[in-house]
This record gives sequence, structure tokens and C-alpha cells, in this order.
Amino acid sequence: MGVVHLVGGQKGGSGKTFFARILCHYFHAHKLAVQILDADPQQDLHRVYGGIGGIQFWGGDADAAAYSKSSNEMDILYDLAVEHPLVLVNLPGNAQEGLAWWLTANRLLESELQDIEFRYWYLCNSLQGLEAFNQSLAFFAGKLAHCLVLNQFGAPDWDYAQFSQIKYISLPVLHRTEAQLFNDPSHPLTYGDALKVGMLPRLAQKRLFDFLSIVFADLEVTGWLDKPNLPVPVSTSRVKKRNSNSQTAEVDLVEEVGNGCRNQT
Repeated sequence: MGVVHLVGGQKGGSGKTFFARILCHYFHAHKLAVQILDADPQQDLHRVYGGIGGIQFWGGDADAAAYSKSSNEMDILYDLAVEHPLVLVNLPGNAQEGLAWWLTANRLLESELQDIEFRYWYLCNSLQGLEAFNQSLAFFAGKLAHCLVLNQFGAPDWDYAQFSQIKYISLPVLHRTEAQLFNDPSHPLTYGDALKVGMLPRLAQKRLFDFLSIVFADLEVTGWLDKPNLPVPVSTSRVKKRNSNSQTAEVDLVEEVGNGCRNQT
């Protein structure tokens, strides 16, 4: 069975592509081959991680989606999911109704027909986004697995008690220096590249390392990312680390992020 990770949100600016890039780094760091489909008009994920881009997805209501000239462009997603075990889709903002139409019109969530598992990561940093998430939950009525991703950047002070009955994670704020670096479209940069020695100032690199370690641990708690049996790839980046005997050894930053998160579960 193929697994499709859908990354969406109520509007642009909710952190969808930012989070999709984190998922890409997780899969790549753990040697999990992932097929990427970027349906967001900005194409930022495609620019950095490649895959399939230029796909038009329909915003607005279901009728607009059904009669759109591009209504069949997302059909390539089904082909990817049948042919590959792991697919990541970066949706445009406000794609809930179009997504609902495509999934239901093609009966992709019918239990007797379902040969693909869809997992919906829903980015939210506003009360309006939370309302849209609740509407999506109600519409799919348990047929589509949802995980609410509470983006702390620009978000209100959440009352986390209200989320006790749903699957959710909290996405911390990345320091401005590193965030601006990844937001520069003229210099596409993966997290793996940024962790290489010399790519960032040492303290900025440490902040990124700590950020990814926290997020990776939360991702694995969801149970949506199967623990890999393969070793984390070793890159050319080496850092000094003291062991329990106060001796210094060289370790790989990407390897450490992966190992640290696996040890948390």
C-alpha cells in the first residue's frame, strides 16, 4: 500500500511549504525514497527538492473544481501512489474543498476500494485556520486521517486542552536568521546542506540542529512516519562531540539529528 502525505492549510502563510521541507529532510535523512508533487503556485518545494511541479490545483468550491479545465491534473498523484510506497504532496492554500471533491469523486477513501493510505498534515496558525480544520474533520468523518500542525509563528496562545481528542503536534519557531536563509528563492537550500560545516555560522547551525531534533521527535510520536531500518546517511559535515569519557570524537550532524529523534520514541 502506498502512503500519501498531504500538506495543506487554510491559507497561504500558514507554514505549509516550510513544514513540507521538514518532511522532505526527514525522509532523505533516513534514506526513505519519497516522490514529491508540488501543487502550490509558488513552487518553493519543487525548487529545492525537485520532483513534479507545475500542477494546478483548484481552490474554491467543489463545483469549480469539478468543472475546471485542470480537474484531472491531480490524477498523476494516484499513479505516483500506486507505483511508489511514499509520496509527499504540497497543496496550495485554501484547497480543502477541491481536495475533498477529488478524493470523494474518485472514491479514494472508500474502505473496500482503498489501496492507498492518505495522511493529511494540516498547518494552522490562526483561529480561522482552526475552524477550517474542524470543518475538514467533520466533512471526512474519520475517512481521512488528520494531524493538526500548530505553527507557533504568528499564532495565538493556544489552549492545548482543546486538542486532547485529536492528533496534533506543535511546530516551534525557527530563529529569524535561519528562517530568512531558507526563504530566499534565489538560493535554494536544503536542511541537509545547511547542516554541513561552513554553510552557516556555528551558533546558527546549532539552532537549526536543535530545531530539527525537536520537530523530528514530535513527528515520530504521531506514528505516521514508520521507523526506518536503514542507517542515517553520513554526509561530509563533521562536528566535535564529547563522549562519556570526556573524549572528543567527530560525528555527523545529519546522523545525530536522526539518531536523537529515534531514541526519543
